[in-house]
Amino acid sequence: MHTRWNFENKDSLLEFNMMLDSYALHKGIGIMGIDLCRSWELYFENERTLFYAILDIKLNVLNVFCSTRDLQILWHRKDIESVFKFNRCWFEFVCIYRSFYDKYMNLVIRSGWKEKLDNFNSAKSRNKSFKKILTESDTAFIADGVFLRIPKEFTEWCFNFIEDVVNKEFRNPEVHYTGKARKWIFTESEEEKEYIKKFYELIKNMWQFLNIIGTIAGGRKFCKQIDKNNK
Repeated sequence: MHTRWNFENKDSLLEFNMMLDSYALHKGIGIMGIDLCRSWELYFENERTLFYAILDIKLNVLNVFCSTRDLQILWHRKDIESVFKFNRCWFEFVCIYRSFYDKYMNLVIRSGWKEKLDNFNSAKSRNKSFKKILTESDTAFIADGVFLRIPKEFTEWCFNFIEDVVNKEFRNPEVHYTGKARKWIFTESEEEKEYIKKFYELIKNMWQFLNIIGTIAGGRKFCKQIDKNNK
């Protein structure tokens, strides 16, 4: 039977966090900056929902990186097995990233813009609501005496990437319609160059997500480590 943990117990959570970080490193992925133990100290007693939001998004971040890594390895599609495996991995990736971004928006609003949470949750388009909230006020005071600033340029990029790339080009065609990926996965198509470009644009920007999530999760501890690394 596989190991199970009790997230209400700090020692059990510590073991889980160590196992998760170790597994990620084995995959060549560093997610240690999202400190679940520090999050437990900051949020578990008074903001338990926020703690679990951090836990969930750390797991989702790992899924995003594992998915993108698989696609990078398989992209050249050298044989028939890799062709069909790539097709499956692409579908997994578009769903995983959309799930990640929904969790990211919810985490940010819940951590620093709580007074906007009801309006955000009831909005017809949460993506548009998120952009409006963050462009009107890009800085918030969060736990542990930390100010979190999310650059408006990054929020704008996130909005455009979800609306114009993920929803229109990646996810919606595969989930809700007849599909578009088959046109460039299984046939010779110039469209593939655009998909590669957009795919690597996301990878290039993932560090900004990690810094924002790490700040929320770790508070001053994370900020001090970032300052130390930048010296």
